[in-house]
Amino acid sequence: MNEAYRRFLVVIRVDPQDLGPAVKLMMTKLEGLALGETRLAFSSLKGETFGVFMKSRKAAGLISATLTNQYIKGDKTFVMVTEVGEEWGGAGNSRGWEWLQHH
Repeated sequence: MNEAYRRFLVVIRVDPQDLGPAVKLMMTKLEGLALGETRLAFSSLKGETFGVFMKSRKAAGLISATLTNQYIKGDKTFVMVTEVGEEWGGAGNSRGWEWLQHH
């Protein structure tokens, strides 16, 4: 893996009553922090919880803080950023796994 960046899985839950604007805000912020393309890893059936793969030179804590500094809605909001290392496994959403194989 290239030492200039790290791969992350960012898991986000937004308030279902604010779904459209909140998802748009989070994705805009993620794209601003990412190196290159982001890739949807998964989403809940209604879309309020989703995970995104991204590459970044930023630390996980800084990514999390940037995503939440303008959007926190009590216990309905959740952001977790975790690094994805060399070893991983998955089944299902093959587009997400394909992204991991090539980044």
